[in-house]
Amino acid sequence: MRVAGGWVRDKVMGLESHDIDIVIPLMGMQFAETINKYLQDTGEEWHTIGHIKANPELNKLLDVATVKIRGLWVDLVNLRSDSTGNPLTTATPREDAHLRDLTINSLFYNINTKMVEDYTGGLADIQGRILRTPLPPAKTFSDDPNRLMRCFRFASKYNYKVSESILKVAPLSSSQLANAVSRERIGAELLKILDSPFPAVGLEYILTSGIAPSIFALPPPLEMTDALIQHVVSSFKFTQEILPLANFPINQQRTLLFASILLQFHHLKYTEKKKEKNSRGSKGKCGGGGEEESACSFVLRVSLHLSNSVHDEQMKILNTVDTFATFFARSSSPTRKELGLAIRAVGPNWPIATLLATTTTPTRRGSATPQEAISQWSQLSQLATSLSVTESYSLSPMVNGKEVLSILNVPPGSIVGTVLAAQIPYLLENPTVTKPDVIDWIKRTFAR
Repeated sequence: MRVAGGWVRDKVMGLESHDIDIVIPLMGMQFAETINKYLQDTGEEWHTIGHIKANPELNKLLDVATVKIRGLWVDLVNLRSDSTGNPLTTATPREDAHLRDLTINSLFYNINTKMVEDYTGGLADIQGRILRTPLPPAKTFSDDPNRLMRCFRFASKYNYKVSESILKVAPLSSSQLANAVSRERIGAELLKILDSPFPAVGLEYILTSGIAPSIFALPPPLEMTDALIQHVVSSFKFTQEILPLANFPINQQRTLLFASILLQFHHLKYTEKKKEKNSRGSKGKCGGGGEEESACSFVLRVSLHLSNSVHDEQMKILNTVDTFATFFARSSSPTRKELGLAIRAVGPNWPIATLLATTTTPTRRGSATPQEAISQWSQLSQLATSLSVTESYSLSPMVNGKEVLSILNVPPGSIVGTVLAAQIPYLLENPTVTKPDVIDWIKRTFAR
């Protein structure tokens, strides 16, 4: 009996791990039932067995049983001798190890001998901080093309280098990713990369390895040309240079890096088909009577199949970049109302949108160096602070809807919404007004 994969890898690295996979020479469900029977017979606590059946069509090649043993949840799987996970085939640990995704994930800990077993060179690769596949990469990735994305995720997790042999076959795996892996799985791996300690590492591998057209798939007839990819890479790398100077918390760093990639797609437009709207909702419209849509919105909700919250967060940032860019491009500073409304449109992520607006791109005037970008960004941030508009997204009307009805003596549902919305720019333009002042303004402006 052996512990396999992540638990062994992390222990070798000196890291904590609670992801315990046990490999055995029989079906996991069969052994889990035996364990539960033993626990019941000895009067110990036992729990219902979890069971994930193999589904080769979805690249789920292993039949996994999950059982709780004395407070620990353990996954039980059978040793494999081929990529189908055929339980009827006798397998050895060596054969199983060579079918795994990466050498660092192919280590075993033999419970009987209390020794680490390394059949693929995983210990040396941990020492060398490099990611390799046990078999030739083309074979490893053909079993499950999403393993390439997992490889880049581990690069982001541990700040490891990806071997040249993997990068060499990455462009060939791009079409397999697009055709054989669900958009949900691709999006899930991308989010894991963004949530890793070193997200820039994995994102850069995606952009420079030749798989970007499959990950950030554009809607027809738009195409991911070499020139567009180069613009994306340039924007991303410039943002990487800015990050250490901005002193953002890690969550904002991840959001900014992702936005720097999406920025190059934002001004590409396509006509959305009705069936696409109905699949995830009609969000992200960019004008034109709802006919034109930002390619960025398509990438987020169709190509990556990300949640509404991720989609809306990124679209709010990207929709305000142009506004902030105009502030940097003109000689005079924005007014309190202009800056407050722009910050209100994007919400708490306005520092990300303003910093993104300073970046140099082929389609936008910007700064030539990271230092100049940070200088522009700092000046605008300081202006927002001095004008007390850094939280203008929380500003509420002074006069509520019921009061508006009474003041104007109008029936519900008439112009109440208009009056409530109009108060925000008025309050930003006149920060010292009192409620009586606002009431007088409403009477002067909206009384019939």
